Amino acid sequence: MRRRAVLALAVCLGGCGLLEYAGLLDRTPPPKRLHKLETTAKQAEGLVKSIPIGVGPVTLPGYLDPLRIVTRVRPDTLEAAPDDGWSEPLDRALPRVLGEDIALLIPVERTAVQPTRKDRKVQYQVVVEISRFDGPLNGELSLVARWRLLDGTAKELANKETKVLRPAGGTYAAIAAGYGLMLEGLGRAIAAEINALGAK
Repeated sequence: MRRRAVLALAVCLGGCGLLEYAGLLDRTPPPKRLHKLETTAKQAEGLVKSIPIGVGPVTLPGYLDPLRIVTRVRPDTLEAAPDDGWSEPLDRALPRVLGEDIALLIPVERTAVQPTRKDRKVQYQVVVEISRFDGPLNGELSLVARWRLLDGTAKELANKETKVLRPAGGTYAAIAAGYGLMLEGLGRAIAAEINALGAK
């Protein structure tokens, strides 16, 4: 009986060690300071007809940590902040903020963040693939995104790349604010395309 208990303990310890090595048991303490990714766009002036717009899917680079702020310490090296993270997982906050920016820049009927309901028709669908969203603490933040604009039948109306740069500011709070401003820049590019299509 004692031998079985020792074997069971050995299996447990060995398995836990493998899980920790594989990253399945994350013993990293949670961030001490949480930063919120916020919308910075202002309400657009003028009145337009109601335009139902869907935003999503929005894909992020795999190197980003959804809970911690990641900075680029060297051209080929990234670092997750030990004490500074996001108040909302980045993969949820970013599509939400981008959708809010577009809704403000175009007074729309509604902006539905993906997944868009099957029974809700949209006039435009915005699909975004972000390939870079980072920067150093002291230097320049960079957002690079390829986005597609589809009509209600999934026909592609536009396929463009937008690059936005902002100064980092030297603190994680400044980086979070800079990210919000860069997303506004991306939202402006998308809104301008929708406005141009509406003017035709």
